[in-house]
Amino acid sequence: MIIRQEVSVKSLVPHYKNSKHRIDWYIKDLNTVIEVHGEQHSKPVSFGGISKDKATNAFLGNRLRDIRKKQALIGEGYAFVEIWYDEDLNEDLLLNKIRRAQNT
Repeated sequence: MIIRQEVSVKSLVPHYKNSKHRIDWYIKDLNTVIEVHGEQHSKPVSFGGISKDKATNAFLGNRLRDIRKKQALIGEGYAFVEIWYDEDLNEDLLLNKIRRAQNT
């Protein structure tokens, strides 16, 4: 099974405009991408003491990028799995997420 980390979206979706955007994991044999989202993907977080305004802007940028990547990948037929920072991840949960994504 081929599993790659930090794969550019453009390598999977050739018409995707930003060559710097990446997905966390790609499982070729399952035609599945996995994104692992830290807290900054669900709300503004002041990492390193940045201001609330900068944290909010960073969050909004993350959300927009996440949506664009997800839409492009699903549009090309990839199963798209999201794992959130506060999930208690285990093998069963991951396999269930992959199965659900493949059936949508």
